[in-house]
Amino acid sequence: MRSMKIMVALCCVVALVYLSACTATGTPMPELGPTHTPAPPPRPHIMVLSLDGARDDWVDDYLDDGTMPNLAALAQRGARADYAQTIDPSCTAAAHVSVATGAYPSHTGQVSDRFHVPKNPIDWPTSGFDEPEMQVEPLWRTAMRHGQATATIFWPGTNTEVRDRLADYTVAYGTREVHSALHVITPTEASEWPGAPDTYAPLLEATLYIRGNEGALVTTLHLLAADSTDDQQESYDAFFLCRRKEVEGECARLGVGDWAPLLVRPRLFGGGYFKLLSATSERIEVFQSAIFYNRARPIELLRDINERFGFFPPEPDAQALEQGWITAEDYWRMAEHQTRWLCDVIQYVWAEYRPDLTFAWLGMTEPVGRQFLMVDERQLNYEEETARAYAEYVRTAYALTDECLGQILGRVLLGRDSMFVISDHGMAPIHTQVYVNTILEDAGLLRYAEGSSYPIDLANSKAIAFASGAAANVYINLKVPGQLGAVSMEDYGTVQSEIVGALQSAVGTDGEPIFHRVLRSEELPTLHLDSLNSGDVFAQAARGYTLTDRPGNPNVLAPAPHYGEQGFDSTWPEMRAILVAAGYGIRSGVQLPPVHLLDLASTVASLLDVRPIEAAQGRVLHEMLQSPP
Repeated sequence: MRSMKIMVALCCVVALVYLSACTATGTPMPELGPTHTPAPPPRPHIMVLSLDGARDDWVDDYLDDGTMPNLAALAQRGARADYAQTIDPSCTAAAHVSVATGAYPSHTGQVSDRFHVPKNPIDWPTSGFDEPEMQVEPLWRTAMRHGQATATIFWPGTNTEVRDRLADYTVAYGTREVHSALHVITPTEASEWPGAPDTYAPLLEATLYIRGNEGALVTTLHLLAADSTDDQQESYDAFFLCRRKEVEGECARLGVGDWAPLLVRPRLFGGGYFKLLSATSERIEVFQSAIFYNRARPIELLRDINERFGFFPPEPDAQALEQGWITAEDYWRMAEHQTRWLCDVIQYVWAEYRPDLTFAWLGMTEPVGRQFLMVDERQLNYEEETARAYAEYVRTAYALTDECLGQILGRVLLGRDSMFVISDHGMAPIHTQVYVNTILEDAGLLRYAEGSSYPIDLANSKAIAFASGAAANVYINLKVPGQLGAVSMEDYGTVQSEIVGALQSAVGTDGEPIFHRVLRSEELPTLHLDSLNSGDVFAQAARGYTLTDRPGNPNVLAPAPHYGEQGFDSTWPEMRAILVAAGYGIRSGVQLPPVHLLDLASTVASLLDVRPIEAAQGRVLHEMLQSPP
């Protein structure tokens, strides 16, 4: 033992002498082992793509019959939930805010798509799309605090004007400056049209006045009509819609039945689509879509989108379809055109900027399902042949959405990227529309001022309802400082009971209740809706009914003008959403049991290796994630 200690001491002395010699002579000292820090494992680029209104059981069918091959391949490569439950109420804006934050409406404050905020007058609604409430930090802001680049592309609940909610790259849904309109105009003989085409009948001209809110003139367009056919008859068949009276300028060429885009507002880069419905020398009919412009930040991104892709395309126009201005085929084509445009922008932002985290939205499945879910003989104008045609519109909308998914997946490298495909809610058929404020009016709870277009008589109105699909929040008009109220705190419980009684007693033509449930505010914690923004009474419609807060209708019930709806009880099978994921960090061939959409935020945060969102109420779906190395 003593000899061993002597030997160790001698080795130490030799080592010290050697190191000293190296230092004195400048000789490099030997490496005693690795001096570099091992590189951390790669971090995936993640996209969350929402297919608005994609119903779980329809997706099942379309995966089986080959309608959605790209989603089927993604599910086979990765993980798929049996279904994903959404929030209550199952509405678009509210659900997307909850998905992005992992929190229920009780925390986010986004309690529906249309609701009331206490700081505002009682008759002033808040839109979850235009004025998003997001009282919880969304995951993209959490990722940004961890030094990761993020993008939100058309995601509901984002707004380019709310700076503390912006992603690094934010593309919001376009802003509608002008509503759609039908222009019926009388042409006159034309004069002073540089570049006018040859014509075999006198050139005719007319003016379209594009008007915004309350009839204010936004801009004027000029229409030139020519007869290009030498058939010895007056037959106008060539039309030019122009910003100025010159054919060489910015014009759209139209024939009867044709659509054409036109940039209407160059300063805002706003435009719309126009369809020539009919034309004679005495009368011309032109349908003008809504006029939209893009919103994006930073400003360089906005300019890039304007230059590369043009103005934001108008959404499919349900009101125009109901008015008979456009056909069902026109409606579908508007949805198709917008979807292809959105798909191109999503691919561009992902490929050009390569964010670490992207939230993107595609909306075609929602408006097409809403307009064409004809499955019930009680629905307006139901016919079996029409129902079959409408079902094909729905199937084709899912097929086109899947085609877009395939294009996006062509830019996603699943070896190092992760793709999550979800929907926000399903879709249920409806046949009857319920005018909720007419119920309140009949019960003596709501009054309108005489001699005007239905403004609320605030001094004598006890309650008002705001509806979103099949859900409605009813607010009591309390007497509070600074507002003209009608109900004292002492009478609050009485009025609340009157509202509940009025709603619960409302029945359909079959004598059955038209509300699935009617809850007082104190009962809302059961639905995670206990927010200051929730109504004093919350109601959801029974199957087959949709709700509207439009005033002035003398009857409580009317045929529903469309055929599908959101906002119903989130536990109903019709409201079930989807969740499919594949790529880096995702196990292959996993079939998950039912999950909740709130689980997505925590799961994505785990993949990004960021701290959990403080208010997240979902869980990490560990069973779909690969174990860390």
